[in-house]
Amino acid sequence: MQDSRFKMSVCLSVNPFTAFAMYQLAKEKNTKAILLNAAASQVAKFIQDLAKRDGVETINIVRKDETVDLLKAKGVSNILNQQDENFEDALAQICNEKKADIAFDAVGGEMTGLLFNSMNKSASVIVYGGLSGKPISNINILEVIFNNKTLSGFDLNQWLKEKSEDEFKSISLEIQNLIKDKVVETEINEVFNLEDYEKALFAYIKNMSAGKVLLKP
Repeated sequence: MQDSRFKMSVCLSVNPFTAFAMYQLAKEKNTKAILLNAAASQVAKFIQDLAKRDGVETINIVRKDETVDLLKAKGVSNILNQQDENFEDALAQICNEKKADIAFDAVGGEMTGLLFNSMNKSASVIVYGGLSGKPISNINILEVIFNNKTLSGFDLNQWLKEKSEDEFKSISLEIQNLIKDKVVETEINEVFNLEDYEKALFAYIKNMSAGKVLLKP
């Protein structure tokens, strides 16, 4: 019991709040399908779980075949490998079929433009990370002018600043209950003692998609 409480306490921070906040944006848009890249990340997995609860589909982009298998084992569908030869055509097709009108982009760079151009009219692409390390590019200006699409960023700190103390407490309690009731879960790969931090770092780098690596005092 003590170990499970430790895991819950260290995981109730940035990722759950980020996923919860962005998912609220999807609900406000009354979306039928959410587009996610870095789809094996903890933020994406939280959003997948929330969407599954509410009957909302997700379209999930990854970079490796083994990550496709990992998500399939978790029950995730609509998975695309961006390394596949026909990836761009497949992305445009599934966005049209599922009527995806909101995307959460953790990558940036050329990927942002690809998401933006592939989605339906009045779609929104929300950038919350920059894993590519490159500037956003390849946005078709005609999609902005004639298809009413929007691009914006998400900053958790700013989102939290806009909440009152009571709102924050209510949201925090809701997230805790989601975790406690296993509606969403943070996947823990391994737990290391603090003095083994080097082993922990290498374990995480070796297999980031397998889950978080925790350091225990």
